[in-house]
Amino acid sequence: MTTDWIAKWAGYAPIKTVAREAHSGNDLTYHQLNSLSNYLGEKLEKLSVGKGDRVVIISEFRLELLVLLGAAMKKGIILVPLNYRLSSREIAHMVDDCSPKVNFF
Repeated sequence: MTTDWIAKWAGYAPIKTVAREAHSGNDLTYHQLNSLSNYLGEKLEKLSVGKGDRVVIISEFRLELLVLLGAAMKKGIILVPLNYRLSSREIAHMVDDCSPKVNFF
């Protein structure tokens, strides 16, 4: 049995800040993280992405990255974070190797 810790914390402390972006000052509460993760999880299901499927993400730190991480946790999706500083050839090799259903960048 998997525990949805995001949903638990959204119930315990819905307005508590989970993370804040230094450059923009934007922040994310547990309630927002839970709601947005559920929403993104539903959208990924509509794209036929489900438990055990891989999703690639190439990004610097952003609050949206936490939302994707939350959706992956809730749906059993394998998140494959790639370093954006790699060459296009290295990224292409890694993407080919993991065969993701969806790529985010």
